[in-house]
Amino acid sequence: MRCAFACALVGLGGCTLFDPIGLECVSDTNCSPNGTCVAYRCVYPGGGPDAGPTIPDAGSWRVTILAGAPDGGAGFADGVGTAASFFGPSAVALDPTGRRLYVADTGNAAVRVIDLGTKAVTTLSTGGFTLDSPLGVAIDDQGTLYVSDEQRACVVLFSPGGAFQEVAGSCDGTILSCQDTNEHYPSDQTAATLNAPSGIAAWAGGLLVADEGNSLVRYASPYSGSPPAETWLVGTFAGILGTIGSTGQACGGVVNFDCGQSVTGAGSLESPVAVAAVGGSDGGTSEIFIAEGCGIHAALVNGTACQLSPYAGGPCSVIRGEASLLSGPKGLAASVQPGGIVLYVSDTDDHRIVAFPAAGSAPVPVAGNGLAGLLPGRGDQAELSKPWGIAVASSGTTLYAADHDGNLVWEIDAQ
Repeated sequence: MRCAFACALVGLGGCTLFDPIGLECVSDTNCSPNGTCVAYRCVYPGGGPDAGPTIPDAGSWRVTILAGAPDGGAGFADGVGTAASFFGPSAVALDPTGRRLYVADTGNAAVRVIDLGTKAVTTLSTGGFTLDSPLGVAIDDQGTLYVSDEQRACVVLFSPGGAFQEVAGSCDGTILSCQDTNEHYPSDQTAATLNAPSGIAAWAGGLLVADEGNSLVRYASPYSGSPPAETWLVGTFAGILGTIGSTGQACGGVVNFDCGQSVTGAGSLESPVAVAAVGGSDGGTSEIFIAEGCGIHAALVNGTACQLSPYAGGPCSVIRGEASLLSGPKGLAASVQPGGIVLYVSDTDDHRIVAFPAAGSAPVPVAGNGLAGLLPGRGDQAELSKPWGIAVASSGTTLYAADHDGNLVWEIDAQ
């Protein structure tokens, strides 16, 4: 367990921290002036050691085809399991019941739904809204589905009842840099704009959006004030407009910011493509993960205080091929497990899925051996072909992955 959450001074002795699963971290020394722990140890309920989460080794995982043509053939057909077909799927998301998996079927400009009990694949009705290039899907605790559309440059929600609503972006394909106003009115031409939105994640009553073309992560949330109920506010969570890089050390707050130009928006990102979130539903501490360039950043958030720091991988200028590095990660899924948070990463250009038990740790192989292919089997012998979006079941031992170049969806189980 990383235990690197922001802390507060307690009496004369040191820091007390709380993470999303209620584990207590007690400082060995004191708090630094900016409120972070200089040193700490983790004390688990019952006094257990800080062993960190356990991740099964690659030989313990089994990779099977959940849906899609085994030969990787692209198509657009509903059906059961391998009788169904996809074209360049990019993202997956589990509904709150864990019974249905939603797939951003990018090449078919559609969202597909897989019944995990029967493996039946159907095409979601979008209620009259025409998708163009869906890249991201996310579902909140109420079952509301969010879809990011790269070409239409917006995010749309679909309610369980079938209605749709534009949440962020113009939805007319406008890809201007972020506008000064952060209010989104569906009929207002001064609405906040996005540029190639990709990965999305439900968080803290709103939505995080990897605004890839602007090198930002945006935060959209329903506005509860005087404007109409359908109004959402769109601000910048991390990154600086017009600044590309991966050396930023701070991120913006969780409320409305002017395109990252506030004093707290000092961190820069490099074309972020995926986000994942843990915690935050009750307003407490949460952790946000951002895939950008060839690395992962983590943002620790407590209220409106936020700190962005490197988590895994490194600059894209570094020669690929080293086991500790990543090559174009495009999918993230975080799972709270005994001992801490496990972060699963689609290491897309290396055709594999890996896991990280802590910041700076070596990646643990899960599925794929670095060779492009479509070969089910044991995790360390299976072959994937550019896995993109991934989702993890609540058990933490079942993953689902959209194989973008293989035109199918994998199910990966720890045995």
